[in-house]
Amino acid sequence: MQKITDWAALWKELVEIKRDIQKDSIETPGDTDYWESRARAYDDRVKEKWSKPDSTRKFMLSILEPHTSLIDIGAGTGAWSILFSKHLEKITAIEPSRAMRDVLKSKISQEGIKNIEVLAQKWPDCTP
Repeated sequence: MQKITDWAALWKELVEIKRDIQKDSIETPGDTDYWESRARAYDDRVKEKWSKPDSTRKFMLSILEPHTSLIDIGAGTGAWSILFSKHLEKITAIEPSRAMRDVLKSKISQEGIKNIEVLAQKWPDCTP
Protein backbone atom coordinates (compact mmCIF):
# COMPACT_ATOMS: atom_id res chain seq x y z
CA MET A 1 0.00 0.00 0.00
CA GLN A 2 1.31 3.42 -0.95
CA LYS A 3 2.00 5.78 1.93
CA ILE A 4 0.22 9.16 1.73
CA THR A 5 2.36 12.17 2.55
CA ASP A 6 1.17 14.35 5.43
CA TRP A 7 2.04 17.68 3.77
CA ALA A 8 1.14 19.82 6.81
CA ALA A 9 3.42 17.77 9.07
CA LEU A 10 6.23 17.87 6.51
CA TRP A 11 5.88 21.64 6.10
CA LYS A 12 5.92 22.12 9.88
CA GLU A 13 9.06 20.01 10.18
CA LEU A 14 10.83 21.97 7.44
CA VAL A 15 9.83 25.32 8.99
CA GLU A 16 11.13 24.24 12.38
CA ILE A 17 14.43 23.03 10.91
CA LYS A 18 14.91 26.28 9.01
CA ARG A 19 13.99 28.34 12.09
CA ASP A 20 16.57 26.46 14.18
CA ILE A 21 19.28 26.97 11.56
CA GLN A 22 18.55 30.69 11.14
CA LYS A 23 17.89 31.45 14.80
CA ASP A 24 21.34 32.75 15.62
CA SER A 25 21.78 34.65 12.37
CA ILE A 26 18.50 36.56 12.11
CA GLU A 27 16.97 36.86 15.55
CA THR A 28 17.99 39.80 17.65
CA PRO A 29 17.38 40.44 21.33
CA GLY A 30 14.04 41.90 22.35
CA ASP A 31 11.22 42.64 19.97
CA THR A 32 13.34 43.94 17.09
CA ASP A 33 11.92 43.08 13.69
CA TYR A 34 14.67 41.81 11.40
CA TRP A 35 12.77 43.21 8.40
CA GLU A 36 12.25 46.71 9.87
CA SER A 37 14.87 48.35 7.66
CA ARG A 38 14.76 45.75 4.87
CA ALA A 39 11.11 45.22 3.90
CA ARG A 40 10.84 48.00 1.28
CA ALA A 41 14.13 47.00 -0.38
CA TYR A 42 12.98 43.38 -0.40
CA ASP A 43 9.72 44.41 -2.04
CA ASP A 44 11.62 46.41 -4.68
CA ARG A 45 13.77 43.34 -5.50
CA VAL A 46 10.65 41.21 -5.88
CA LYS A 47 9.06 43.80 -8.19
CA GLU A 48 12.22 43.83 -10.32
CA LYS A 49 12.32 40.03 -10.49
CA TRP A 50 8.61 39.81 -11.28
CA SER A 51 8.90 42.33 -14.11
CA LYS A 52 10.19 39.44 -16.21
CA PRO A 53 8.10 36.46 -17.39
CA ASP A 54 8.17 33.48 -15.04
CA SER A 55 7.06 29.92 -15.70
CA THR A 56 6.23 29.26 -12.03
CA ARG A 57 3.68 32.08 -11.84
CA LYS A 58 2.23 31.02 -15.19
CA PHE A 59 1.93 27.41 -14.04
CA MET A 60 0.36 28.31 -10.68
CA LEU A 61 -2.25 30.49 -12.33
CA SER A 62 -3.06 27.70 -14.79
CA ILE A 63 -3.89 25.15 -12.06
CA LEU A 64 -5.86 27.34 -9.63
CA GLU A 65 -9.61 26.94 -9.35
CA PRO A 66 -11.39 30.35 -9.33
CA HIS A 67 -13.77 29.74 -6.40
CA THR A 68 -11.16 28.51 -3.95
CA SER A 69 -9.10 29.88 -1.09
CA LEU A 70 -5.37 29.84 -0.57
CA ILE A 71 -3.05 30.27 2.42
CA ASP A 72 0.16 32.20 1.72
CA ILE A 73 2.56 31.11 4.46
CA GLY A 74 5.31 33.67 5.02
CA ALA A 75 3.57 36.13 2.74
CA GLY A 76 6.28 38.76 3.06
CA THR A 77 5.29 41.88 1.16
CA GLY A 78 2.55 39.99 -0.62
CA ALA A 79 3.59 39.39 -4.21
CA TRP A 80 1.95 35.95 -4.33
CA SER A 81 -1.07 36.99 -2.24
CA ILE A 82 -1.79 39.94 -4.50
CA LEU A 83 -1.30 37.91 -7.67
CA PHE A 84 -3.61 35.16 -6.42
CA SER A 85 -6.21 37.63 -5.11
CA LYS A 86 -7.05 38.52 -8.69
CA HIS A 87 -7.91 34.89 -9.47
CA LEU A 88 -9.21 33.32 -6.26
CA GLU A 89 -12.07 33.90 -3.86
CA LYS A 90 -10.01 34.41 -0.68
CA ILE A 91 -6.37 34.62 0.33
CA THR A 92 -5.11 34.27 3.91
CA ALA A 93 -1.66 35.83 4.17
CA ILE A 94 0.31 34.69 7.22
CA GLU A 95 3.25 36.95 8.03
CA PRO A 96 4.93 37.36 11.44
CA SER A 97 7.01 40.44 10.54
CA ARG A 98 5.28 43.75 11.26
CA ALA A 99 7.45 45.54 8.68
CA MET A 100 6.55 43.04 5.95
CA ARG A 101 2.86 43.20 6.91
CA ASP A 102 2.93 47.00 6.77
CA VAL A 103 4.18 46.89 3.17
CA LEU A 104 1.64 44.19 2.29
CA LYS A 105 -1.26 46.10 3.85
CA SER A 106 -0.19 49.29 2.08
CA LYS A 107 -0.19 47.49 -1.27
CA ILE A 108 -3.59 45.90 -0.54
CA SER A 109 -5.01 49.32 0.25
CA GLN A 110 -3.44 50.99 -2.81
CA GLU A 111 -4.87 48.32 -5.11
CA GLY A 112 -8.27 48.25 -3.40
CA ILE A 113 -8.08 44.51 -2.78
CA LYS A 114 -10.86 43.15 -0.56
CA ASN A 115 -10.23 39.40 -0.48
CA ILE A 116 -6.92 39.16 1.41
CA GLU A 117 -6.93 38.55 5.16
CA VAL A 118 -3.56 39.26 6.80
CA LEU A 119 -2.67 37.33 9.95
CA ALA A 120 0.10 38.60 12.22
CA GLN A 121 1.23 35.17 13.30
CA LYS A 122 3.93 32.58 12.74
CA TRP A 123 3.35 29.31 10.95
CA PRO A 124 2.60 26.66 12.12
CA ASP A 125 1.33 28.26 15.34
CA CYS A 126 -1.34 30.41 13.67
CA THR A 127 -5.09 30.10 13.84
CA PRO A 128 -7.27 31.86 11.26
